[in-house]
Amino acid sequence: MSRSSTVRAVAGFLMALAVTPAFGAIVSSTGTGGAWNVTTTWTSGVIPGPADDVTIAASAPVSVPAGTYSVNSLKIGANAASSSLTMAVGVTMNVVTSLAIGAPSSSIVISTIDLSGAVVNCASVNIDGGVGGGQAKLMINGGTLTDTGSVLFA
Repeated sequence: MSRSSTVRAVAGFLMALAVTPAFGAIVSSTGTGGAWNVTTTWTSGVIPGPADDVTIAASAPVSVPAGTYSVNSLKIGANAASSSLTMAVGVTMNVVTSLAIGAPSSSIVISTIDLSGAVVNCASVNIDGGVGGGQAKLMINGGTLTDTGSVLFA
């Protein structure tokens, strides 16, 4: 193979990589939770990225320190135990598709997303109150929620 053929083949391969869409992973927090930006908080051992669908596990609070983060979707709740996600002042969280708080399954379960001065940008918000008398809370304590699509309270 000539040098020019090799260069063209490598260039073609690199161009194919450049147009290949990035596929995200389903990323869940561990049973102990922790800080968003720490790898041990996540079952995959990798901090969630822009293409990932993120689920916060039951009984495992996750805190988000100041910084800018992006994910495809973000969900907490729909568990038999309480879930929480607390965002610090100085957080900007960009959620490409949906921010969801799932249905708590009993009256003692509370699923909470607390925007304590954070800015969250998303395409939709879905808050499911559940059937067991639990509470699904989205608390905006000095924070900002920008929703470019729908808000559903089920």
